Amino acid sequence: MVPAEVRLLTRLQTLPFFVVGPNHKIEELGCLNELRGALKISKLEQVRDREEAEKAKLREKRMNKLVLKWSDDEGNNSVNSEDAVEGLQPHPDIKSLKIKGYGDEYFPSWMSALPLNNLTVLRLKDCSKCRQLPTLGCLPRLKIIEIKGMSTIKCIGNEFYSSGSAAVLFPALKELSLNSIGGLEEWIVSGGEVVAVFPCLE
Repeated sequence: MVPAEVRLLTRLQTLPFFVVGPNHKIEELGCLNELRGALKISKLEQVRDREEAEKAKLREKRMNKLVLKWSDDEGNNSVNSEDAVEGLQPHPDIKSLKIKGYGDEYFPSWMSALPLNNLTVLRLKDCSKCRQLPTLGCLPRLKIIEIKGMSTIKCIGNEFYSSGSAAVLFPALKELSLNSIGGLEEWIVSGGEVVAVFPCLE
């Protein structure tokens, strides 16, 4: 259970989970400047927009592991969830990231734009409306990708591999798990100047 006055615990370093709702606004996380370790934020459909999400100041918190979860109930996702998720940008040193139940067509721009050079684990689950995977091929330490429950993905194309001219793509990836993506029709392997793709895949 999240403490009633959690925003007053400004020296709190560990908070395993935070549930957004009538009793707790996401902006309360903004006061917890010393949070570290792992954090799961649930019921993100309750966040109205990007401005409200940014008040959590996630990008300033050196979390190792972050889970962003929207509820599973049909129709519960806010029409502004794509806008809101842009404000949930994690610290660039994040090591493990899971996004579950996100309900818009495209993942946030920071997933492809940020230099997430320490990210080793990425799990995308039940993002049932997403039409395109984020660009991940240039992340140097990414070892595990799990993609599950994304039946609207029809094509895995070059956007999945790289937006630049990297010679080696997915250089550290060992495990790639694809599950329940029954709508997939085409998988385009990146070409151009690429020397190797998935050189460490097991």
